[in-house]
Amino acid sequence: MTRELPKGYSIALEDKRYVILEVLGKGANIIAYLATCDHQGMTSKCILKQYQGNDIEGFIASVRMQNEIRQISSAANSIPPIIHILKTEVGVFVETAYYNGTTLDKCRDLSLLQNMEICLAIARVIRQHHKAGYLCLDLKPNNIFILKNGEEEVITQIVQFIDFDAVRKDKTAMPYSYSRNWASPELRNIYAINRVSASTDIYAIGEIVFYLLFGRHSRDDEHRGFSKYPFDSCGQGGSILSKDLIDLFTQLFRGTLRSSTSNRLDIDAVVGLLEDIVAECSKNISE
Repeated sequence: MTRELPKGYSIALEDKRYVILEVLGKGANIIAYLATCDHQGMTSKCILKQYQGNDIEGFIASVRMQNEIRQISSAANSIPPIIHILKTEVGVFVETAYYNGTTLDKCRDLSLLQNMEICLAIARVIRQHHKAGYLCLDLKPNNIFILKNGEEEVITQIVQFIDFDAVRKDKTAMPYSYSRNWASPELRNIYAINRVSASTDIYAIGEIVFYLLFGRHSRDDEHRGFSKYPFDSCGQGGSILSKDLIDLFTQLFRGTLRSSTSNRLDIDAVVGLLEDIVAECSKNISE
């Protein structure tokens, strides 16, 4: 495994020179850096994604696959353009276009509506992947990039996934990349790995929503069709949640955070529930 590069580290390659500014986020096998790129007297910002695993050829194949996914018109905004693959003495990198923003785990003081709009955007990107025959698998706040406008306000309608090395074409190309705290039971259990499917990403959506709402990960006893949830101690202010919102969140969690893949909703149903949640959040604000 290659080492994480410090701020100020310089990489010279052909007629380009890159300087690391900061770490943006980390996936199972990728570290994403904000960097500057000097090329023919012009300086611009870019994102460098450093591969941390051992299967370099597999990583390069995943880069090309991500570029293929980007050609789907509906996915173009959620996947930044891939500019260059860099093979250096300190590892293999991918240079992608830079957009102003930060990862979801670093977004502080967002309202319930903003968080749920982001979750809806995440679900829609996952639906784009599923319809094209791809699984995302390693979904978590620190590899979901949130764009910001010129006023440094978050844009909640568009998200980008940092760790494209985790993406797989259907169920091919094991082993899978995942982060244990965010992963579904079948990803964490070697004896259940054959159950990995589109429903694996459904679990991750539920876990992200749960974490943003309650400020913690879900427990095993909250993975049932009759589970109760602590809305009265909700990190977003449980006392202000309407009965309709509580009902919608309950449906979402009972349909996503399930141990059995067969008990999970499909992506269209999850998107529909999140649309209803966003609408209800908006209605509460307007009232």
